[in-house]
Amino acid sequence: MLSLGAIPPFGQTTYQFNLRTPFLWQGFDDVVEITVAGQKITKKVIVQPFFLFAPFPYLFIAVLALIGIGYGSVLGLHIYKKRSKSKKQ
Repeated sequence: MLSLGAIPPFGQTTYQFNLRTPFLWQGFDDVVEITVAGQKITKKVIVQPFFLFAPFPYLFIAVLALIGIGYGSVLGLHIYKKRSKSKKQ
């Protein structure tokens, strides 16, 4: 529990939270409760690893596909050059 004391009207207070987990693949759920003038405001906080971000698997597959296409192109070019050299001799 953190008590910040009184904040003037139109004022602001910044507090930094450490949301790190021991391992990169772990996440957690927590609740932030703020009490203002006797009213309690509750917000759920969900911390998830970056690789669970929705587009990440698609980006990862696209990068692997590009690497595979590049590798296949270079390999095919080397095989083609080697065959053309052996036919000329």
